[in-house]
Amino acid sequence: MSDSEWHDARVQAFGYRLCELAMDESNERGEPITDDTLLILFNASAEPVDFVLPDAHPGKLWELLVDTAREEEPENLVRLNVGSKIEMTGRSAMVLRADQRGE
Repeated sequence: MSDSEWHDARVQAFGYRLCELAMDESNERGEPITDDTLLILFNASAEPVDFVLPDAHPGKLWELLVDTAREEEPENLVRLNVGSKIEMTGRSAMVLRADQRGE
């Protein structure tokens, strides 16, 4: 987001991806330390908002880990395709993880 978008009171929903390779840490053998790729979505608006799921690099699917709009945990893991459009309930947040098994 640009600085002006960040400070625009009309912008009430955004998401960001934390990429597994974005860390610049190394282990004791000098190998890069990696972790999961996460997508974090926020909707502060009272209205529903649509998001299109970005590339899940390295996978082709996203696993839904947290959805604050759900009253209870889903019985089965929810997997969503890259490029899928999802509707977020108003005043909610989601956390998704790239599913490396979906390659």
